[in-house]
Formats: sequence, C-alpha cells, structure tokens
Amino acid sequence: MSGSMQNVWETGAPLFLAGVLEYLADQVLELVGIAAMNDKKNRITPRHIQLAIRHVTIPNGGVIPNIHNIFPPNNKSNTSKAVVDVPKEQEDWNDNSIASIAMFASINLL
Repeated sequence: MSGSMQNVWETGAPLFLAGVLEYLADQVLELVGIAAMNDKKNRITPRHIQLAIRHVTIPNGGVIPNIHNIFPPNNKSNTSKAVVDVPKEQEDWNDNSIASIAMFASINLL
C-alpha cells in the first residue's frame, strides 16, 4: 500500500495492541485484587497473583491444558468400565479435582 492508507495501518496496530494489553491487565488486576481481599490484605503480593491466574487457560492461546493420561478419551459407547479405589483417608477431601484424587488412587480395569 502507499499513501495515507499505509499510515493508518501503522498507527492502528499499536493502538489495538495497547487496548488489548490494557484489557488483559485490568482483568488480571481485578482477579488479584479479589484474591488479596479474600486474604484480608491491603497490598498485592506475588502469592495473590499466583492464586489469581492459577489454572487459567486462554482459548486459542497455543498452550494445551495439562490432561493426565489416566483419563483417555472414550471413543466407544460406554463399553469400557473403570473402577477407582479411593483410600478411606481421602474420602473426606474437600478438593473436587478428579485428577488429584486419581493420582493417589489405584485404578482397576474390569
């Protein structure tokens, strides 16, 4: 391109990038502020940042979420059965994460 349209493209991309970065910073700071308020603190610490962005996956961000191999995709129509034995001391966990329970559980395939 030549002339004035070339200048429009040159100034449009940095402004768009600045807007996107401002939006992302605003969202992250909002989550970090909520984490700090839940901890009853007035200042944001690195721990609050870590708590705010833990387990965040950006769609189409190019990073594949960590899916354990214990849970293979079931391509059949419910023909395979798996039984998970959870020890007694782990039954009262408040953590609802299936992955953390399955890491410690023994899996018996029928």
